[in-house]
Amino acid sequence: MFFILLIAGLIGWFLIAWLCDVVYKNYSFMDSIITSLAIITLIIVIGFITSFAFRDFQFEDYESIAEKTQNVKLLEEKKDLLAAEFSIILAEYYPEHEREIFENFKPDDIKLYLVKYPEIRAVEGLKQLVSEIDRLNTDMYNEMMKRNSIAQRCRYRFNTVFTFKFIIPDPPEGYEKFVFQSIE
Repeated sequence: MFFILLIAGLIGWFLIAWLCDVVYKNYSFMDSIITSLAIITLIIVIGFITSFAFRDFQFEDYESIAEKTQNVKLLEEKKDLLAAEFSIILAEYYPEHEREIFENFKPDDIKLYLVKYPEIRAVEGLKQLVSEIDRLNTDMYNEMMKRNSIAQRCRYRFNTVFTFKFIIPDPPEGYEKFVFQSIE
């Protein structure tokens, strides 16, 4: 950022000196230096203002990433509990397949079990249980998408030329995988 400001200041100084020489014949060299320094100072002040604003946004986004990550974990736990309830219902109706059910059971394969064991579709509350698990999967996906969006904003603040990098805080330990890498 400093290098960009230095280049912009030098270009601005040369432009102002040239304009002053061409347009205003009585404009002194010292006036062009003062004007250039004023422009450079203005650019630096604007850089600090945006950097400190981005710094606050960065802290807020780190907290949002933590919240979204915790939400995904809680939704995953609830989905696993409902899936365990589903497997218990499945084992009640198909005791001869109980070992197979519990060995290979995955919460994401619930609809597959409904096809494999069609008689359990008539069980009261099972459709509601399956729809609740689907809703939890959708909520988890939405939380992950929001977390990705927040991580993208954090990456932008690290890579923009409008801020001073030393003011933007680094991600807390463990957040690097969300901020600097794509999220699974």
